[in-house]
Formats: sequence, structure tokens, C-alpha cells
Amino acid sequence: MYEQLEALPDGLTGEILNGQLYAQPRPSGAHVVTATSLADELVSPFQKGRGGSGGWWIAAEPELHFIHNTEVDVPDLAGWCRSRLPRIRQDHRFTVVSD
Repeated sequence: MYEQLEALPDGLTGEILNGQLYAQPRPSGAHVVTATSLADELVSPFQKGRGGSGGWWIAAEPELHFIHNTEVDVPDLAGWCRSRLPRIRQDHRFTVVSD
């Protein structure tokens, strides 16, 4: 199933949920700008500790693997408490479920 996800044509993004591949066009410009603005609001206080608690990782469009290469989700934004995810992986797969 993951091979089908990787084979999607340019301009499409996909997720595998309950064993089913779902594909959709890349987000519109307005969607991307809104997600970026929301990330900007969250990164300073939660990731950098500027005016907030710090201690979090905030990521835009992470590839979450609930079951390795079988259940894959790509939310607009996700966050992890660093006590649960001390380091960011070098590849694109996040295997620790976001908080």
C-alpha cells in the first residue's frame, strides 16, 4: 500500500487510513498561508519558549505512521511534547503519535 502512496503523481498528496489510500490535490494557496500563520503563532511560545512554555516540536505536514507504512496520515500541523519525542528523526516518517 505504501508504494501506491509514493507513486502518486506530482500535485497530489495522500494518506492511508483503515487500509484505504486517499489522494487529494495539494492545498490551495489560501490554505497554505493560513496553516503557516497558525504555525507561526504556535512555534514561538511552544517550540521556542518565547512567551510560552516551550518544550514542544511543532511540524507542518508531518507524515505520521500509526502503523509503519500501513496507517499513514498527513495533518496540516502536529505537535509533540519533547519529553515524548526528544529528537526529530532524519527521515520523513514520524512514528511517535503526536500530542
